Amino acid sequence: MPEAFVLINCELGLEKDILHSLSNLKGVEEVHLVYGVHDIIVKVKSEALEELKDIIINKIRKMNGIRSTSTLIVIEKV
Repeated sequence: MPEAFVLINCELGLEKDILHSLSNLKGVEEVHLVYGVHDIIVKVKSEALEELKDIIINKIRKMNGIRSTSTLIVIEKV
């Protein structure tokens, strides 16, 4: 089952709104508001890689208030 972590930078002041919107998306397993270089970390899982790509590109990246993302696709899990 493909999974990825998406590191998100938000517009200032919209972090909590985005956090709640992300938590309602199908395929989103975890959403964390964090300090540091990024504002939010999202864990996304799906049945197929194509579906994972759709969630990240068409739902997360196009969300209002998101300035940039960096996606880490999991290749091995222990």
